[in-house]
Parts: sequence; C-alpha cells; structure tokens
Amino acid sequence: MLLEPVDNLRLSNLCGPMDRHIRQIEGYMAVEINNRSNNFHIRGNKESVQLTKQLLVEMYISTETELLSSQSIHLHLQNMEIMSDRGEGEDT
Repeated sequence: MLLEPVDNLRLSNLCGPMDRHIRQIEGYMAVEINNRSNNFHIRGNKESVQLTKQLLVEMYISTETELLSSQSIHLHLQNMEIMSDRGEGEDT
C-alpha cells in the first residue's frame, strides 16, 4: 500500500518516534506493519489488514494538519473500531 503524496515529515509524524505509533497500531489491530518510506506492508487476518489500511490512510490525511500523539492514535483506533462495529467504510 502506498501513502501519497510522499512527505517525509508527514510519514515521520504517522510512524511516531522510533515507530512507536506503528507499534501501537500493530498491538491494537493484531497485525504486523513494515514500511519503507511511503510503501507499507501489512500482515494479519484479512479483516484486520483492511481496517488497518483504512486507518493508516485516514491518519496520513490527518497528518496534514495534526501532530499525532499516543492519545490521538488511540482515538483513531477507537473510531475505527466503532466504524467496524457499525459496518461503515465497507464495500457494499
């Protein structure tokens, strides 16, 4: 999965210091995330991978105007869980 446009400051914001945000997402979503620059590979069960892709795109968009923190990552994760429970964001 590619996150565009390529912006190293935004990618750094998304990943967090020493990839702390990525590790937080991995733990919550039960996936493994590897990336090089804006190219992300996500491993896990199909539903978790799809949700994580949506989450990363949503969070990357937010990096245009928001400095992400552990708390904001947690809020994004909770919002993703609520959307998943409601079936929002899924293809029909």
